[in-house]
Amino acid sequence: MVVMGLALAACGPKPDAALLGHWTGGFEPKSGSEVYAGYVHLYATGQGFKLELKSRDQTISGSGTWTLKGHTVTLLIQDLESDQPDQDVVFAKKLKVIDLDTIRSQFGRQILLRVAADSLSLEGLPMTLGKVEGRLEFQHIVRPTGFDKT
Repeated sequence: MVVMGLALAACGPKPDAALLGHWTGGFEPKSGSEVYAGYVHLYATGQGFKLELKSRDQTISGSGTWTLKGHTVTLLIQDLESDQPDQDVVFAKKLKVIDLDTIRSQFGRQILLRVAADSLSLEGLPMTLGKVEGRLEFQHIVRPTGFDKT
């Protein structure tokens, strides 16, 4: 009986299953600076993630793996890229872009996100993106019960 109970417990949903899927939001500045809107998507397969943040002039994207410990999701960054116009265009049009080396140094190798009690939002620690202070914030996209993909 004990073995059967353990086997059933092992087959149940993982505690982090509620976190899987698409989260919308982005980098929310402390003051009225430009927002980098985007998403983070947490996958079950290999516990991978994809992150994308877009401003008017630039797209920052990253990927890697994620873990959950207590109420903290850790995004372990393995790849971080920036899609932006050529430097000549940036200077000529006075675009607001952050160079990739700065982005990499500010994100580091991991991003910590606190899971809200209702598991519907993730909030990052205060950070700087370029010269702007703020934090990453995401809301979970929850499908209604009985959602059918057809």
